[in-house]
Amino acid sequence: MKRRLAFTLIEIMIVVAIIGFLAMIAVPAFMKSRGEAQRSVCINNLRVIDAAKDEIVLESGGTNGVWMTFNNIKAYVKNGGSNIYCPLAAKSARSYTNYLVGRVGYSPECTFNIANPSLRHSLTNK
Repeated sequence: MKRRLAFTLIEIMIVVAIIGFLAMIAVPAFMKSRGEAQRSVCINNLRVIDAAKDEIVLESGGTNGVWMTFNNIKAYVKNGGSNIYCPLAAKSARSYTNYLVGRVGYSPECTFNIANPSLRHSLTNK
């Protein structure tokens, strides 16, 4: 009588349980790193906007307190600012309008989550 080499149902269930347990541990870590990456992208975009405002002031001899819009800084941002958007926004809502450029001398802000100010990103005021 030949004996077949195969896995039993119990062995397969144990392997599936181990894989499920490992996934349960790994998924929150991936979500946390994704959130940190999105936050870093947002803060980097704010730095680019702030640097563009500073360049305008240096070039034109302006002063602090002058109100700026994104259209004012487009020429000072790589690709005309087409790559600046808040990564937290839905794909259909991704645009530069998620950022409040604001006055020269003050930090720009991400306006994506205006309902919950604790989730908004901004640079420290100068």
